[in-house]
Amino acid sequence: MNYLYKIAKGIKSKQTKKKNDLNKGFVVLTVLGISIGGAIAGLFARRYCDEIKDIIVSNAKDSDYNEDNQDNEEINIKREEIKETLNSAPDKSVGDVGVAMEKAIEDLEDEKENVAIN
Repeated sequence: MNYLYKIAKGIKSKQTKKKNDLNKGFVVLTVLGISIGGAIAGLFARRYCDEIKDIIVSNAKDSDYNEDNQDNEEINIKREEIKETLNSAPDKSVGDVGVAMEKAIEDLEDEKENVAIN
């Protein structure tokens, strides 16, 4: 029985060594795969990073441009409504506020003309 016990013990120790070697192999392959994947991802990012930045910047510029145009259009519409209201109202009912608004609108138009000339 002593002899069988030694053989069983030797077999178990060989099995544990094989399991440890197998686990070490998986760890090595995992680290190798992660490093290769990281290198490929880094190269991909470097290669296409400028293109991605250009796309993002151009989209941001376009959206700012559209928002500015919409804001300017809304402001112009409101100015036109104010002009129409002031023109349709009699001078006596306009009062100080109406006169101030007329002067401000005239000043804005003068500034636009000066900017357009320059």
